Amino acid sequence: MSRSASRRTSGASSTSDYTEDGGERAMSELLGRSVPIDAVIAASDVSAVGALRTARVRVPRDIAVIGFGDDPNSARHRPPLSTVAQPVVEMGRQLATLMVDPIEGRAGKRRVVVPTRLVVQGTS
Repeated sequence: MSRSASRRTSGASSTSDYTEDGGERAMSELLGRSVPIDAVIAASDVSAVGALRTARVRVPRDIAVIGFGDDPNSARHRPPLSTVAQPVVEMGRQLATLMVDPIEGRAGKRRVVVPTRLVVQGTS
């Protein structure tokens, strides 16, 4: 069995409070388990930076780390943080429309999906 196949694990998770300290705590918890992990996908770039600080392994060789949000500072870290970019301006437009439509008498409940984009940099 290949290294990646032998290490693949599903369902390993930890929680964080979207801060660097929270990312550190969550990564420490994950690494302290007997379950090997290939990657960490953080709920925010800030949490991912905290995870990077406490990784104690070679990133991305041993574990890939990916943030979420495409924070402008993501590329400044060493290694540069891979992230999932969100179209925040479009999200704001859609939110405003969802809030105004019922007020103006237009049908309100609908599902909105906005595209995201993986920004591959040095941590994946």
